[in-house]
Amino acid sequence: MNRSKTGLNDLFYKWCDEVRRATRKIKEFNEKLMYYEGKLVGYNSASYDYIISKKSSKTTDDKILFWIDKIDKLEKNNVKYYKKRDEYLKFCKLLTERQKLFMQILIDRKTESSFHVSYEESKTLISTIARKWYDSINRS
Repeated sequence: MNRSKTGLNDLFYKWCDEVRRATRKIKEFNEKLMYYEGKLVGYNSASYDYIISKKSSKTTDDKILFWIDKIDKLEKNNVKYYKKRDEYLKFCKLLTERQKLFMQILIDRKTESSFHVSYEESKTLISTIARKWYDSINRS
């Protein structure tokens, strides 16, 4: 693996993008899960998904199994995003409070009004965090 400064930061930024994507997917997952669980509870209601995938003359048990199957598939597809989020949370335990805040701003792409940092300090923070990240993945 390339230990040059640009190579290290490039890998680190790709990892940050993966964490950001995982965070977004987990939020979408939770919204879909709530929707599917609501449909499971109100299984007698008409469903566009169900009408397209099955004939509408099925029994109630089939409708319940349909929604349980949808929930199961959804959970299986999102395991990798939870692993990525857990990896991020584990990594954050290695950081100082200031580095954690900076990392959170980096992942969320938000600007914190209470967190002021100069350009030089931000470069130092990024390189320090990237080094810690690189060291943590080499230990694993």
